[in-house]
Amino acid sequence: MAKALACAFQGYGCIMDNFFIRNPIKEHELQSFNVPVKKLTKNTVIDSDIVFLAVSDDAISDVASQIVTNLNGLLVHTSGALNLDCLQPAKESGWRVASFHPIQTIPEQTDRDLFQNVTVSILSGKDETSQLAELAVTIGATPLPVSESDKIRLHIAAVFLSNYVVSLVKTAEDVLKNGQIDTLKTSEIFTPLLRNAVEQVLITGTNKSLTGPVSRGDTGTIKKHKQQLQDDNAILTLELYQTLGRQALEVKRRDGRLSDEEVRRVKDALS
Repeated sequence: MAKALACAFQGYGCIMDNFFIRNPIKEHELQSFNVPVKKLTKNTVIDSDIVFLAVSDDAISDVASQIVTNLNGLLVHTSGALNLDCLQPAKESGWRVASFHPIQTIPEQTDRDLFQNVTVSILSGKDETSQLAELAVTIGATPLPVSESDKIRLHIAAVFLSNYVVSLVKTAEDVLKNGQIDTLKTSEIFTPLLRNAVEQVLITGTNKSLTGPVSRGDTGTIKKHKQQLQDDNAILTLELYQTLGRQALEVKRRDGRLSDEEVRRVKDALS
């Protein structure tokens, strides 16, 4: 996250004063920015207007307690899950505090346009929100001020859409590994299906884009799927199949395309 934000900020003309690092091994990764890299120590004084903490969630409070501001600076963490309590030590020492979380995966290799059209959740006071919103717009992002509860909801939703999609692809690969299909062909098999499914959701929404045996009320197919997973001893995959099936059934129940009797039969088949 530190490199991604630095690349965007510098690429769009923001002035960066320094990098402060805990691990000297990381120094070489930041040399391309031509910005001084300094070792973070206890009571490090940082006189920048805005300081971003791009560290792991567990380290935020510890790092925040080590740095000092003489300018009533703004200290910003980039965690998607945490609110501002983790910055309390810094707030008590004179920092203003906020969070700035891009709803985007961060690759190893990045460029200045990574955050184009990306939503950034901002949790802070009124003045700080305006300041960070302007910064988000500068790098091409869309600022979204949020409450504490909506911030964690947004992060949960992002986990489903990003992390768990990867887990679902891995689950699909594992299903095929129990048979005779060449696993090297999985990308060739899945790519058109996955791309089309995502495109349809984005274009038409979840209700209209859901297909498959649950959406058709096809209990026979559901039972065959369950039996095969049982035969393969794929217990976790079977549990996931049933859980996601029940979620799909709820989608169809809400749009009224299955009768009450069809809903009951599908629910029983998924049990």
